[in-house]
Amino acid sequence: MSSRWFADGRRVRVALLGSTGSIGRQTVEVLEAHPDRFEVNALATGRDAAELEAQARRLDPRAVVLADETAELDLPSDVTRVRGHEALIELATRDDVDLVIVGTGGVVSLRPTLAA
Repeated sequence: MSSRWFADGRRVRVALLGSTGSIGRQTVEVLEAHPDRFEVNALATGRDAAELEAQARRLDPRAVVLADETAELDLPSDVTRVRGHEALIELATRDDVDLVIVGTGGVVSLRPTLAA
């Protein structure tokens, strides 16, 4: 059996919403343990800028969202910071995402989940 998700050998391209919470951190551990199976293209969190920065350096996503738009982020130069009211929806519907993992709490996750 192939160690890849797709028959053509592509890795699963993931957007992880709520990456710094309990569910998100456990998901990051799984994704990091299987780099041959998963490619993390988007990360989002609410307030933990320091952890989001660390995750971005380790996972090399293409885009991140930090709900606290006033906070500064020190990101790798190839990572785009998405901002605005529709930011989670934008991550959940990216063309380079096959799987959206929602680890956010409350009603904030409803619209991006439906959009995905």
